Amino acid sequence: MKKLLALIIKDITFNRRNFIITFIVITALIFINASEYGDGGNNIVNYLFCCGAASIIAAPSSFGIEDDKSTRSFLSGLPVSQFLIIISKYILAIIASLIFSILGLLASFIANDPVPPICILIPISISIIVVSIHMFAFYKWDMNVAIFASCSVIVLPLLLPKKLDEIVIQNDEITPALVITIFIISLAVATLLSTITMKVILKRR
Repeated sequence: MKKLLALIIKDITFNRRNFIITFIVITALIFINASEYGDGGNNIVNYLFCCGAASIIAAPSSFGIEDDKSTRSFLSGLPVSQFLIIISKYILAIIASLIFSILGLLASFIANDPVPPICILIPISISIIVVSIHMFAFYKWDMNVAIFASCSVIVLPLLLPKKLDEIVIQNDEITPALVITIFIISLAVATLLSTITMKVILKRR
């Protein structure tokens, strides 16, 4: 547990400047986006897109400092398992996603059009999937490929037949069963990709 906490603190310390800038920018966007709430159910779409995008941006940020051969060699020599390093990335991503999701939830309450609290699990699910994809691409290829893979997830909503401002989701459409199903799928994806990532790392060694 102490080693896991140390890894998380290491990531936060090494990337504190990026985290602070990301936090300020995304927090501003979330509250600016709140002005769009209250439009017949679009508040949920705005919330999911804004907080989901925030999670996508925040989740892989801790990998930037490790995109260096000497840094990777140093980390591989630490008395911690690679499995623990991977778990620490997930925990950091979930913490970041949780912060932005709660801020988005608060913004919806301030706008007097609250999003169902259970929606918090959706950006977290997105974050888990994104960090899984990013981590696999990072260890399999490099940071550039990993960034491209992460950004592709942001682009996907823009390829929908309808524009985001034309999609309306009512509060009663976001059921606990639906959200939990999405969360379980994200855990399944994370388990699969983490297993493959571990094999890639072991093969490199």
